[in-house]
Amino acid sequence: MKPFARTLAGLLILVPGITSDLGARGWTLLVYMAADNDLAFQSEIDLKEMEAAGSAPGFAVVVQQDIPGAGARRYLIQHGGRVLLDSLGTVNMADPRVLEEFGTWGASRYPAERYALILWDHGSGWSGEGGGKDPPKVSSFGSDQSSGDVMGIADGELRTGLEGIRKSLGRPLDLLAFDGCMLQEAEVAFEVGGIAKVMVGSQELVPADGYPYDRFLRFLISNPTADESTVAQELVNRYIWFYQGSGMDVGNSAIQLDNTLALAPSAHSLVQAFLDAPSDSGIYMARDSVLRILSGQDMDLGDFLRLAESHGRGEVRTKAAQLREALARCLLINRASGRDSSRLSGLSVWFPRTFPEFADRALEYSGLQWVPGSGWDQMVYASYGIAGGMRPASPGLPRIFKGEENGYSVSWRPSYAPARIGAYEVRELTGQAVLWEDGAEGDPSLWILSGFTTSEGDAHAGRRSYYAFQDSTRMTLRGTLQIDHAAWLSLWSKRANGQKVVCETSPDSAFATFNPVDSLTVGARGWAQSGFALPQGTYFLRLRVLRGGVYLDDLKLETFTASKATLRPGSDTVYAVKNKPRGTYHYQVRAQDRQGAWGLWGPTAEVQLSEFAPCYVYPNPFRTETKFVVDGAGSEAKVRIYTVAGDLVRTVEVFFRQSDGSYACAWDGKNEKGKEAAAGIYVFLITNQGRTGRGTLVRIK
Repeated sequence: MKPFARTLAGLLILVPGITSDLGARGWTLLVYMAADNDLAFQSEIDLKEMEAAGSAPGFAVVVQQDIPGAGARRYLIQHGGRVLLDSLGTVNMADPRVLEEFGTWGASRYPAERYALILWDHGSGWSGEGGGKDPPKVSSFGSDQSSGDVMGIADGELRTGLEGIRKSLGRPLDLLAFDGCMLQEAEVAFEVGGIAKVMVGSQELVPADGYPYDRFLRFLISNPTADESTVAQELVNRYIWFYQGSGMDVGNSAIQLDNTLALAPSAHSLVQAFLDAPSDSGIYMARDSVLRILSGQDMDLGDFLRLAESHGRGEVRTKAAQLREALARCLLINRASGRDSSRLSGLSVWFPRTFPEFADRALEYSGLQWVPGSGWDQMVYASYGIAGGMRPASPGLPRIFKGEENGYSVSWRPSYAPARIGAYEVRELTGQAVLWEDGAEGDPSLWILSGFTTSEGDAHAGRRSYYAFQDSTRMTLRGTLQIDHAAWLSLWSKRANGQKVVCETSPDSAFATFNPVDSLTVGARGWAQSGFALPQGTYFLRLRVLRGGVYLDDLKLETFTASKATLRPGSDTVYAVKNKPRGTYHYQVRAQDRQGAWGLWGPTAEVQLSEFAPCYVYPNPFRTETKFVVDGAGSEAKVRIYTVAGDLVRTVEVFFRQSDGSYACAWDGKNEKGKEAAAGIYVFLITNQGRTGRGTLVRIK
């Protein structure tokens, strides 16, 4: 994102703050008008509407308008005109820091008893696409043409900008309104929960004229002491009155955000009731008959609950009714006009029509504040009845943090699965050998390409990549592979239109018969690293893309002479390693959900240890036998065990190699004469390859 042009301090110097009227102003209305796009002309129309009413002694209207070519400007709206407060130049209005700075500045410059913020621009709900960035982000509000950016919601950008304003105020905004499409969603409400008291917006498309600002502002001028509930209801009413008789389908609602907190546990109860009775037809009937919002990714929450209550049985019916009651307690007002107006309840929620639509966006969806408490992703997942139909997401590339004495930790990001994560498997690989690397830059003689081409349209590194330009494309490796140990085929992928890459092996080059190794879903959010764990054996190998529009780049085939796997609980994302012998180690992680489905292995992370690990003894204390462990035993390695008085008890010189590469020798607790040593404290001295280690151990009976 582009940095914004000026700091808050600089703006306050340019436009001195007025603090003498603190408490005298009832409301300050802040309008964040992100019009650096195709709405620039419409923004001028709305500014004219605002000027028809203007500010008043007990009420101020402050606007930050950004349009193509002119940059961003700040205005105080007065009756019949506007006062230019500052010209900011080129700013990225999709940057949450710019939003935060405007809100902080406006509240400080025009203090009031209450604050309203209107976010003005395109909207598309949490799941709409927008922007020209690589990777593109999910648009919740706004798009900035100059920067090619959008303000995301699932990535927390909208919440970050608004939270900064809340912190500067020291309390929530009194009113937050969206003059943009499809933003009155449960998902959005939970993102702004605690940031504002009341949220106003539309579940549907908002006409280009948006809110009738002249009529709304006249109400505020006449009623500067009205509370946020009254103002919100007036904004909704005047919006509906303005469009009645126009033939347009419009809706608008106001919800009390504090009351929305009860929606999540109530929704979770309904989800659990459905999971306990998956044959209950109420949820399926509701899913298929519910009022869909435009493209169908969103549905009306109240209509869904009405249908589930009507057609469901037992606990499903009861919990649907309870969630419907909780929704009603959130609503201050809900009004609609036009087609299906009687079925709009005032709040939408994501529930895509098909399982592939859900699977494509589920990982992003899991990042929303609404999801953990409500479990709504489990509702959607379970409604399609696909057990194991969506495998856990890859935990990605592990991070390795080195400590002292050849110790380190391997950590990874939490995975996601609608069935929730039950366990992680950490795999340690040693003895790496790179068989080949292919960055698609040279002659593609390594592969037989069918439906693939080398393309300069996009690349992870360098200038070129492999591009699948049609459906059912194949990249077949020339010649056979002989894999004797663990092997990992690493690649980078990016989706244009396609979805899935399948790795297959075959005993014959024609692939008359073949065995699927695994498949990966190519993400829609830019280049991502992944790969396939290849089986042992001798075979031909190919990659197959089911639908065209996939880029592949930087392929690499590695083999490893040894591997060791460790299971970790699903709540744990750290694997600690101590006293590791010198060497090079690779780690990768995969997740298993609670239904037993395994996800793909993530990429491998490398750690190199150049120092000898310290020697140690275990168990300590011991009863019958203990081991002395050293890193790389030489021919002269030996252990001497003494009493605390300095008398030699035993010398041990026979070391054996352990599976982790270290060497150990055992002491059976007997002295040089073969008699049992007494219980007590002993001192040991280890000499190995010119290094000496010492310590104490305890024998107990």
